[in-house]
Amino acid sequence: MSVYICSETDRIRLGKVAGVFFSAFFYRKTKSSAEKPPFKKIIAPYKDLIIEAQEPPKTTPETTIINVTTIKELARTAEILARPMIFTRKPQPSEQPAFSA
Repeated sequence: MSVYICSETDRIRLGKVAGVFFSAFFYRKTKSSAEKPPFKKIIAPYKDLIIEAQEPPKTTPETTIINVTTIKELARTAEILARPMIFTRKPQPSEQPAFSA
């Protein structure tokens, strides 16, 4: 009865293949997803269509909501409807006034 045992070169090849798969697996796992561009850079082309508000606008029952998936679609819809895009955000602690009247 003859038993085949892997030769040293077979073990080296197997080790290299396993190493490549191990490296690829952990590289993908630890690699952060693509860096998101800063928000200001994203909205820069549309700054003429955007107004900034301190509070979100009040909505009435007659308000129509249009769902879009990209800022390009939002800008196109704003242009077609001749309405601005309203940008609201919570102020950062450093942006709040030191006193209030």
